Amino acid sequence: MDEKSSPIDDFDSRVRSKWHGLRASEQVVAEYLLNHRTNVMFDTATNIAEATRTSDATVVRTARALGYSGLPDLKRRLGIEITRAVDPVSRLEATLESSSIKTTGPIAAVLTDAEETHGQMRSCVRQADLERGIAILSASARVRTWGLGSSMTAAQYASERLGRVGISTDLIDHSGFNLANRLINIREADSLLIFVPGRPHKDLMMMLTVAKKKSVNSVLVCNSLGTDVRSMATHVIDLPFANTKLTTELLSQVLLIDMLANLYASTYPQRAKDARAELTEYRNFIG
Repeated sequence: MDEKSSPIDDFDSRVRSKWHGLRASEQVVAEYLLNHRTNVMFDTATNIAEATRTSDATVVRTARALGYSGLPDLKRRLGIEITRAVDPVSRLEATLESSSIKTTGPIAAVLTDAEETHGQMRSCVRQADLERGIAILSASARVRTWGLGSSMTAAQYASERLGRVGISTDLIDHSGFNLANRLINIREADSLLIFVPGRPHKDLMMMLTVAKKKSVNSVLVCNSLGTDVRSMATHVIDLPFANTKLTTELLSQVLLIDMLANLYASTYPQRAKDARAELTEYRNFIG
């Protein structure tokens, strides 16, 4: 089912509607997903395969048979349901009860979680989406970056990282009434790069509304926003869902920014070289 054309449906209803079309081995996996949905957020395909005595291929095939593009997509959209239905304290308890922590300890579990995030990035983030994002950003006179809450850190890093490869950037580090003041100065030649992994917010809606009003292109980086919000952006880049994991969503956001920067530098090498030379000149002056 295409998330862009229909709302995120209830996982239980989806499994029920697809049940009779599943193979016997796929039904075993689907039943496990239903009964262990919180743990699934931390499990790899191999973990699930071992728990169900099936195979990695069967786990992935089950996810697709249920209408998802793969296991990362299933986990991302299942995570949206968990976030909406379960309070933060309960999510933290589930995190601390995860098998990865019990087996390897809290420090190793974080590193394992980070490795899984890397793997999810490979399957979740499509090169075509990055290329379209870069096409939008590179065609604008200035890229204005903005993030909601902790994602403001990602917006700041994006402004600096993209600036170092030759993209003209400007960080919008305001919210509320101060954000409204900054939006007055946005022009049609600009573009917006927005980092909002969580739920919709008035500031975000104002950003996207102003962008549409002023015919400003917007690239929205998110992992758990519904169709109504996503449709307001010019382009959306999906990230793995991370709100029930041990590592923050900033990890995947930083990786994405580095991907965008390297893609731009590869596409426009001379611009990147010129920007690097200019940066080195200024740093030498200071040093």
